[in-house]
Amino acid sequence: MNAKPLVAARRFVVVVIAMVGGFVFSANTDVVQAGIGASGVPSFPSVVKVGQIGLPAFVRVANQNTDPDDIGVTNTVCNFGDAAPCPTNDPGISLTPSCGILAAFSACAGTPANAGDPPSGADPNVLRISPTGTGTVGTACAGMAFKIETVDVAKGQLRITPTTPGLHVQLKGFGTYCQIDFTFDVLRVPTIDHDMNKPGVQTVQIADDTQDDGNTSGSGRGTFQGMTVNPATPAIATASSVGVGVSGQITDRATITGRVSPVPGATVTFKAYGPNDATCGSAAAFSSTVPVDEAAGT
Repeated sequence: MNAKPLVAARRFVVVVIAMVGGFVFSANTDVVQAGIGASGVPSFPSVVKVGQIGLPAFVRVANQNTDPDDIGVTNTVCNFGDAAPCPTNDPGISLTPSCGILAAFSACAGTPANAGDPPSGADPNVLRISPTGTGTVGTACAGMAFKIETVDVAKGQLRITPTTPGLHVQLKGFGTYCQIDFTFDVLRVPTIDHDMNKPGVQTVQIADDTQDDGNTSGSGRGTFQGMTVNPATPAIATASSVGVGVSGQITDRATITGRVSPVPGATVTFKAYGPNDATCGSAAAFSSTVPVDEAAGT
């Protein structure tokens, strides 16, 4: 996991001459103006398989104020549409469940090559996130209900907002955090492999949030880099007739398991080979293609 908080300064001075290590120094060298720090970090399983459902994950947002004047200050996590000091049109707590390529500051990369093209590096719809989440017991948002909705289809970006209108996550002092639990289903293997140096196909999750202390705001963004998505492993088993005598009728029945998002129109082809063709290397003596019973998987 790689959390990268942004730091913004309190608006107490007119002249600012330097920013070092998250502290803003004014023209008056005797006064150090404190900043506000925020972080947002997602957490997902390291290995998943297409077809798995209801897997646990979470997003954690934390108060990262570090200056002595700000350690005890309460940060309010911005919701979409909040007034200043929250930025205009700030999405609030957001989550991108699957990204193939990261750009600067861990954003899902790229500018479309042509109008209407999806963003380069975006790889949406690998995972399906539950429409609701819940604040974890023991954190600043314990028991709080959240709704999770899509805000950017091209990137698959989601917005996480308290279900109760006007309710905000309050982080009372440095280190205080809110953890939002939810579940997800694995729909497909990523189109873009985030790390071709690792076995399998990887995708990245991105979380970000903005917090304000009533005077100014700061944003944090973090990633979970390390989810490998393995393909589904469908299987077919057959139950054929045995001990059939001369002139008798032979039968076979196939049962298919492990299919994920099956496409209508699937078929199974049965072939029978003569007793002098133990390796089934010659032309089949009999062949029949039948549709799959989607309900029964047979």
